[in-house]
Amino acid sequence: IDVGVYTEDESGKEKLIYLEKHKISDGKNSIKIIVDKKPIKAGIDPLYKLIDRNPNDNVKSAEEA
Repeated sequence: IDVGVYTEDESGKEKLIYLEKHKISDGKNSIKIIVDKKPIKAGIDPLYKLIDRNPNDNVKSAEEA
């Protein structure tokens, strides 16, 4: 499944800075992604390529660790 990370560009618009396929299995999954810009949100299937009854839960705001 595609996993994506977004940042904010100079004009304040969201910009996709990472999009790669990852294997997602049943249960809890953990993926560590390092990007060179501050992420504002990330999620699975961020471009909504897959059929999904609730696409609003695919992307979440980023949290600082």
